[in-house]
Amino acid sequence: MHVIISITYKSLFHLEIVIATISMIVTYGSAIFAVTPHEMRFQYAIVAFAVPFIMQCLIQLFNVLVFKNDHKSDPKNGNNE
Repeated sequence: MHVIISITYKSLFHLEIVIATISMIVTYGSAIFAVTPHEMRFQYAIVAFAVPFIMQCLIQLFNVLVFKNDHKSDPKNGNNE
């Protein structure tokens, strides 16, 4: 989902893609809410809503921790930060 939005950034249809993505998220949450047993509806709905955002945050955290050395100074390439 994030890749599609990133790729289409500054294109003519970027707003439509964002709206369609939000619509798919709402539809997915509604479907999960509709098919779960009555006793567990709220818990599954929260999990279905939260997992994609938690995964995105974990991926971003992983990228920051693993690739944090990319921005250090490198005298060979003229990088004097």
